[in-house]
Amino acid sequence: MSHSLNIALLRIWGRNRSRFTAAVPLLAVVAAFVALYIAVSSFALSGAQVADRELGPSGASVVVHQQQATRYPDRAVLEAMTAAGAKNVRVAVYGSDLQIDGFRSTGLSTGPQDRLEYMEWQQGSKPSRYAPAAGRWPSRSGEVMLSETLSVRLGNPSTIRAFSNSTRLAVVGTFRDVYATKGLEVVGAPGTWRQMSAAASTGYPDLTSTTQYLWDGVELDAMIPVIAQASGTPVDDLHAGALDRAFLQGRAQRSLFAHSSYLIVIPCLLLCGAVQLTTTTRLSRSLQVERAAMLRMGIPMSATLLPTLGVVLLVCLGACLIGVGIGWLAGQVIRSAVLPHFMTQPLSPTAPVILLGLSLLGLTVILSLLSIAIFQNVSWRPGQGSARFASLVSWGRRIGAVGLLMTALITVYGARQLDGAVKSVVLSALGLALVVPDILTGLIAVLHLPSLSGRLALTNVRADRPRVRALGSALCMCLAIPASVTVVMASYLSSSAALSMAIPGQLVVQSPSGQPLPKNLPQRIQAGAGLPAPLAVHILEGQISPTGTPGAQGVMVVAQPSEAERVLGITLDQGQRAALQDGAMLGFDEFPDTVELSLDSGRRVGVPTRHVAVPPTWSFIYGGVLLESSAKALHAASMPDRWVYAGVDEAQIAKAIEFVHTQKLDPRVLTYYKVPPKPELPPSLWAVCLALLVIGVTITMGVCSSFGETARGQSRQLLAIGLPPKFCRTVPIIQSLLLVVTCGLLASLVAVGPVILAHGTSHSLHLSVPHDWVLGWVAVLGLLALIGPLTGLRGIRAKDRLADDLA
Repeated sequence: MSHSLNIALLRIWGRNRSRFTAAVPLLAVVAAFVALYIAVSSFALSGAQVADRELGPSGASVVVHQQQATRYPDRAVLEAMTAAGAKNVRVAVYGSDLQIDGFRSTGLSTGPQDRLEYMEWQQGSKPSRYAPAAGRWPSRSGEVMLSETLSVRLGNPSTIRAFSNSTRLAVVGTFRDVYATKGLEVVGAPGTWRQMSAAASTGYPDLTSTTQYLWDGVELDAMIPVIAQASGTPVDDLHAGALDRAFLQGRAQRSLFAHSSYLIVIPCLLLCGAVQLTTTTRLSRSLQVERAAMLRMGIPMSATLLPTLGVVLLVCLGACLIGVGIGWLAGQVIRSAVLPHFMTQPLSPTAPVILLGLSLLGLTVILSLLSIAIFQNVSWRPGQGSARFASLVSWGRRIGAVGLLMTALITVYGARQLDGAVKSVVLSALGLALVVPDILTGLIAVLHLPSLSGRLALTNVRADRPRVRALGSALCMCLAIPASVTVVMASYLSSSAALSMAIPGQLVVQSPSGQPLPKNLPQRIQAGAGLPAPLAVHILEGQISPTGTPGAQGVMVVAQPSEAERVLGITLDQGQRAALQDGAMLGFDEFPDTVELSLDSGRRVGVPTRHVAVPPTWSFIYGGVLLESSAKALHAASMPDRWVYAGVDEAQIAKAIEFVHTQKLDPRVLTYYKVPPKPELPPSLWAVCLALLVIGVTITMGVCSSFGETARGQSRQLLAIGLPPKFCRTVPIIQSLLLVVTCGLLASLVAVGPVILAHGTSHSLHLSVPHDWVLGWVAVLGLLALIGPLTGLRGIRAKDRLADDLA
């Protein structure tokens, strides 16, 4: 009888379409998670792709560094490799620090525009990663081919000049590097680099070349001693740049999923758990009505527990399975139709989703069992044991929330990387979700609305407190995680944006290679360009001892406080000027009152410190500033580092550039202000933000649609007692708005709170809230809060005053 009853109830209760409709948010969230996993994994190259990028068709390679006067490739090396059994030997030459006239490749702290890559193939076939786009491959010395991106940046030239007009090169075509589609690359004909470096040797004495030997047929460890003996290169040096196909094939790039679990995996799993909570809450409410009806028929509650669990598992597992399938299909569509527009390298093979699907199914089963145990037990067994169980769960939840929030504070205090900050955000969101029931209970208890509809809405919310608390916790976490992850990523992106290596109105002269500048060069530039006298900036021979701050550790040394003001582009207050003159160091970061300096002589000395705010350019280069007299008092040496011309205009900078060009000197000796590009979020992180937003919106829709179902029943009851339809529609809308607005405010605190705390512990992190995302987020929340009840009220008319609705 019991077995037959369970099967019959499972079949009857499982026919209710509304229960499957309630699981649509779970289906959508799982599909979004799986699609995100497939899309983000596509950005990480497989081991085979890494080997193809580095070696092409070859099996191994080594690198030999050579001076510009050395002849390459070395015939002795090639003969030794052939004698050792090497096959398909290929030779590539890479030039260092190519400088194209008129193309500024310096001036920023970071960015791909800082480096031009030059290579030429001396022997063997070119790798398949280079695909000709227009023209032909260079064949004679003096001919080059440009990457498409570089050609566009230069204006699609037919000829270019390099190394301060010492060499003229003919552009015979363009190519596309499939592993670096936005790279700034130049491919020359054999012998071109030797020709260029010889012509530029006077103004560019530090030019070198790197020769890469690639081959098949002989193991790497067996070939290295052969090349070392033939080239005269130490074996250890060859091992440092050696590559082996078998090794590279096991070095696949780590996707964002594997690199930062707190950025994607854990937030998505928490969101899946939250939507599971909302789904089981809605199912539990309808099943409670069914079980109550069975109880009135004389069937005990224990006899209907298994069918209840069966319906919940059937609905949730079905939604999860369908979601995995839809997510896989959506991921394939995204890979083929969307990602190619954002990729700068080939798509990796499709990541398998079997393990992820099994994990989601397991999570669904566990959460379904827990939710049924909690909701059905607490709701239907109001005895002393049930009250004790409910109290134990509440106190366990509060203790867990305190622990999570304390851990989040500790994590955000020490956060120096994106993953640490996101970890604190996730912990904060989870901790907040655990205390939301208490917060909502307190707010609902003290909140008062003046209108009659508002008071009735509050009464309904208080009467339905268990369901509201559960839905509120899930909704708060679902709103907090997408918003906070977006804010944290935007803040770290803003904090790590490229900086100009000179502030506006200044021209800086500095050796690009660290070697001494040509004699009297700053004075020659001053006279040739009509510039004011340069300010000499020295650097202390030592550094600030580590204090836990992420900033620079070098110390600037100047002669006078007035020179410090002119160089740094600031005005010192009386206290800062007095401290500097009294021997203190003005620190550019938050240092202790006394900082220890580790001098190159081996001594350690303490120096008093006072904070001063300077432009980010200088805090990126130095950690503080001392006077020359203070350095001498500490018996600390300093050496020239750069010369700064302050108060110059663009015309004077142009004259200085022209003077350096006519002297055939390296243009990198001059640094001047360059507007940094606006920081852009990488496509993989864009995908994360978008997927989390879709998941949050989906769950919010589920919660609001739950209120739509409740609104329909409440409105029919209000209509049945003769209240006007407008009043009946207003009450459920206010209920929905109360929950969404309250949870939205709590989620905003979680989104911004960790970043504010991190900013308070480190001035290197700047709070950045993307306003377009915020406005869109608020608009979506408002629409969902209104649409949910309105969809439930659709079709309700005043004629629906039925007596049965009073029950």
